[in-house]
Amino acid sequence: MFGGTFNPPHSGHVAAACACSEQLKLDKLLLVPTAVPPHKQLPALTATSEQRLEMTALVSRLIPNAEASDIELARGGASYTKITLDALREMYPHDELWLIMGTDMLESFHLWREPEAICSVARLAVCARDEGDRQKIADAAQRLSEKFGARVDIIDNVPLPMSSTGARSGSESKLPECIAEYIAERCLYLDIDALREQVSGVLGEKRFAHTLGCEALAARLAQIYGADERICRASALLHDITKELSLSQQLRLCEKWSIIHDYDSDNIEAVIHADTGAAVAEHEYRMGKTVCSAIRKHTVGDCDMSLVDKIIYIADACEETRRYPGAAGTRELALRDIDAAVISNMEQTVQRLANLGKKPYYKTEQALACLIKEKEGKKINE
Repeated sequence: MFGGTFNPPHSGHVAAACACSEQLKLDKLLLVPTAVPPHKQLPALTATSEQRLEMTALVSRLIPNAEASDIELARGGASYTKITLDALREMYPHDELWLIMGTDMLESFHLWREPEAICSVARLAVCARDEGDRQKIADAAQRLSEKFGARVDIIDNVPLPMSSTGARSGSESKLPECIAEYIAERCLYLDIDALREQVSGVLGEKRFAHTLGCEALAARLAQIYGADERICRASALLHDITKELSLSQQLRLCEKWSIIHDYDSDNIEAVIHADTGAAVAEHEYRMGKTVCSAIRKHTVGDCDMSLVDKIIYIADACEETRRYPGAAGTRELALRDIDAAVISNMEQTVQRLANLGKKPYYKTEQALACLIKEKEGKKINE
């Protein structure tokens, strides 16, 4: 059993678990996310129990003979190790049990609930968290052996000194790729207030006021339609992140991130920031696919638009600072029917450009046709 909050699981967890699996020749290694850790509080910006279990299941695929267990999450309440080990002993009455821990846990083990009873049920397997921990582990193992009869196996692992705290803050990047992608896609651990402050330092006053309006409407629409509010807020805050760059700067970003576009001289300056903004969101702000898609599609739309795509498209088009004719009507429509609002705004865009003697970007016309067809299909199914 390897327990922890796994908030998130990181490469240090994986390395330690792999070393234990190999050196102890384990038939099964259970990664057990705690429900309520008795020794510490979960931070304010945290993953849900379900998300911690999902991330643990993802990293279990990287470890020989490992699987995620919800034994403590299903039980609920404080996650006391003795209770879990007793349950595992009933499940595996003929097997030898090991409790895997790090240096800090071993040194504080005498303060746990029923340490002597834990030692009677399972052996302890200890992994160093830092290179200088070897003597600490040996000393603590000797003390616990003398006091509780503990049987301690010291694992010969290569320490990866990192913490879940550092992983949440973004100060440490030693995350398995599957976990980094999971976190980015869901905007886990993202401090929206801090992101808003960052964006305020990049955009001018007028553009930032529009961005705040877009964020507010996107959050409202997310609540109405059941989208993830954090993802919608992040998308809205970053949707115009490159809007104030010059065309030459935009084109340099296209070259930097291999962005291929087919905009002509009539529309490139108005819409290219959607592509470069999505790239900046991905590479500089470490956002996931959903956020980047919404930013990429917020100007011209697309035939394949998710709910978040539609929310950001319409929030950008008709948030409170927008004063063009029809903005208020589109905004009110969006509160009742997001699809109808997106279609209406695209139709207005096509007509406005026609009045100026301009042809809209072809993807807008394609998107409009797709959305109309999609909406008609929904009516038929209803």
